[in-house]
Amino acid sequence: MKTLNGSRPDALLNRLLERSWLSRWTALRALLALTLGAIFISPAHADVVRFSASFDGVAAPALPVGWTTTANGSQSAWISTTAQTDTPPNAVFSPDPAGVGVNELTSPAIAILAAPAQLTFRHAYNLENIRDGGVLEIKIGAGAFQDIVAAGGSFSAGGYTGTLTSGTGNPLAGRPAWTGDSGGFITSTVSLPAAVAGQTIQLRWRCGADGGTNAPGWFVDSVVVTDTGTSLNASYTTGNEVPVTSNGFTATGTTVNFTLNFAPAVGTQLMVVRNTGLSFLN
Repeated sequence: MKTLNGSRPDALLNRLLERSWLSRWTALRALLALTLGAIFISPAHADVVRFSASFDGVAAPALPVGWTTTANGSQSAWISTTAQTDTPPNAVFSPDPAGVGVNELTSPAIAILAAPAQLTFRHAYNLENIRDGGVLEIKIGAGAFQDIVAAGGSFSAGGYTGTLTSGTGNPLAGRPAWTGDSGGFITSTVSLPAAVAGQTIQLRWRCGADGGTNAPGWFVDSVVVTDTGTSLNASYTTGNEVPVTSNGFTATGTTVNFTLNFAPAVGTQLMVVRNTGLSFLN
């Protein structure tokens, strides 16, 4: 607790109150100005949904606005479908043909404010094992698309299941991929690369096939991208804390109100993690 001329604040308050011309609130205000010190705050870590897609709201086989698809060789473009879904009525679908080819399903641009950020999606695949498969790629800012893992991302659930055999003609040959049979819808969870913070990203699902056997294909649904919320309009100190002070006070009844010396972005959730001033501020 801070002192003034060797006096503790509680003793100082009593001395101030001895002066009849000082009201109790004036004395308290003087005390607060001396003892408030610094409050250290940190953003409350709440996931914020930056993007989601369930591919509903359109009539199959159309894709929602902003989603695009291309295909080459024997492969076909992605479509929306009601055949298998995680959440009805629609999912998106890629076939797995018997001929060589690859397709791409590309998301709209997604703005990421802060890291860490995460992608989750549900999918069901039945693809010719280790010969045909699907991959996930990411584009960060003006960069080129690259595999999500090569870009710095990592799977915490539902990651790639094998490496596609080289020399088969599959445009994705030699790459880790989802391949074989998932046995129904599963969840894949991906920690996005740290470099996505403050960037606009796009995600791309690709399904490649060789010249062998066809298989049922790949269904994708329930895509969600989250990050950890807004950052503060202040410089962080060690430990992700922001020192905040105040010297303006008002009182209503028994409630003391004070104005902090910075303005967080609208919607920011804050919590006090350390306080060098009065204990009631916690």
